[in-house]
Amino acid sequence: MGVLIEGIKPNVKISISDIQNLLDKRKPKGKLTTKRKENDELVILSGVFEGKTLGSPIVAIVYNKDAKSKDYTDIKDVFRPSHADFTFFKKYGIRDYRGGGRSSGRETVSRVIAGAVAISFLSDKYNIEIISKITQIGPFKTDKWDKTSDNLPFADETQLKDIEKYINSLHGDSIGAIIESRIENLPLGIGEPVFEKLEANIAKAVLSIGATKGIEFGDGFDFANKKGSEVNDQMDKRGFYQIIQVEYWEEYQMEKRLYLEQ
Repeated sequence: MGVLIEGIKPNVKISISDIQNLLDKRKPKGKLTTKRKENDELVILSGVFEGKTLGSPIVAIVYNKDAKSKDYTDIKDVFRPSHADFTFFKKYGIRDYRGGGRSSGRETVSRVIAGAVAISFLSDKYNIEIISKITQIGPFKTDKWDKTSDNLPFADETQLKDIEKYINSLHGDSIGAIIESRIENLPLGIGEPVFEKLEANIAKAVLSIGATKGIEFGDGFDFANKKGSEVNDQMDKRGFYQIIQVEYWEEYQMEKRLYLEQ
């Protein structure tokens, strides 16, 4: 799996160990995930010298070590459900049945490498922090954010045993999940007014990941059940805050008048 990254300015510090750490976090762990085991060892071919970017395109690669093409012989003449096999064949008129290729889940290796380089740039310039946790696996949900597990990065460790028992009860089937990501210290004014909105670009990137079927920002689809007065980002002398109840409206108007007088 490889990636070519363009547009990174020169003299940005790049830590190979930090990128490798993120690749290690991406790797499936434990008995509840794929049995395939890859080292995912990062090799940078160009664009970085002595820990800094050169301004030229960065090319990085991860070599597959546990690829077993013969394991796919049985599906040589069939299309797997919920895979891109059929769509790719209809689009290109040719099929390599020895795995998913560009539609494989391992394609996310390239995204992690590019994302790690982007984080290096953003952290160096803006001090932006991006963190993610699994907040739902099947029927198991959590609002917690302070716990995580190396084997299953679910945001509430108290439910891990029940989740493991549930997944094992699926007998080879799989179950969906929801991942929540948070961006801290994001500068104001990022993105462009219409087609290049930050949320629009994030949505395109997220929905291009295989198996992703939905994305929401903030309360997302829950906005359909709320009034405008419940979701508006109102502003007073303290900054932005959200009016949760309509009965606070008079209090808000009074504070607004005081703010304008000041």
